[in-house]
Amino acid sequence: MIWVRKERVSLPESAIQRQREQVVKNQGLKEKSGLQLGPADWRRPVRVGAFGVFLLLFIISTFFSLFTATGQALDQLVLDMAMLSFPGARFFAWPVARSISLWGIAAVTLVAALWAVAKRRWELGLRIAIFVLGANLTTQVLKNWLLGRPYLGVGFELPNSLPSGHTTVAMCAVLAIVVVAPQRVRVPVAIAGALLAASVAVSVVLLGWHRPSDVVSAILVVLLWALVLVPHERPQGFSQGLNLRLLFLNLGLLSAFLLGCAAFSSRLQSVITQMISSPRAPGKVTAAGTPLEVFTMFPGVTFWFAVFSLAAIVSLVGFVVHFVVLLESGRTNK
Repeated sequence: MIWVRKERVSLPESAIQRQREQVVKNQGLKEKSGLQLGPADWRRPVRVGAFGVFLLLFIISTFFSLFTATGQALDQLVLDMAMLSFPGARFFAWPVARSISLWGIAAVTLVAALWAVAKRRWELGLRIAIFVLGANLTTQVLKNWLLGRPYLGVGFELPNSLPSGHTTVAMCAVLAIVVVAPQRVRVPVAIAGALLAASVAVSVVLLGWHRPSDVVSAILVVLLWALVLVPHERPQGFSQGLNLRLLFLNLGLLSAFLLGCAAFSSRLQSVITQMISSPRAPGKVTAAGTPLEVFTMFPGVTFWFAVFSLAAIVSLVGFVVHFVVLLESGRTNK
């Protein structure tokens, strides 16, 4: 039998040391980098549950606003009262609403996607493109092909405008920038973006381009797409407390609005009855056919309902933006 001696080949000490340093460096980068995808942790079940809740909310709110006389009346009441009460706001609302265009959202999407690619986050760039395209296509298909607005005796017979394309574009642009922003500046960017998107949402109502339900449905469409495509990142702790406070503040304001509507439901029902039963004489109705005497008979109820409805739209925008930030950035245990 012939014995063969195996020689152990050893690397130089310098090479071994370099390998050790590289391993330590890679581990440190993985732990510190917010660009790495984090564990789903509690966010996955929250995201799945939220998708079901907001999808149901979208279906209910759309049915209520389009296919019930009460929903159509409340929608028209806010639209007409907002236009009558704040005519001077058109001066500011016009340039804000006109700033929204398909070219604009295309440019914002391209910038956000390229920003993600520049940080070697190819998948995030693709997610952003699909998110913007999917949300806007959904809005147009729903509005132009799937949904109608039957005439139920409220005002004049007018075509459907739900969901709002302007609001969809504004929300998509804001969330695209927020999602790709670094965690250390994401919350400040989210605050500025929420204010911008809210100004667009309110402006299209003040200008009479869209009813409040059009705006709400558009916000929900964008949120549903965001719940599907926004990634999970490793929490870094930047401004998480501020983001949570703003999230719950907007949620509290929305809850207060709904409770207020429930508390004054009888007064609102009286307004609706008057809207439907009053004659629509020429010169005594709004452009949409709401009798002007409704606003003189119920000045307080109609005015404050319109004001708080617009405020609720602002709160809904803020809630959605900060909720998306929470799902993407997560929370640390600090």
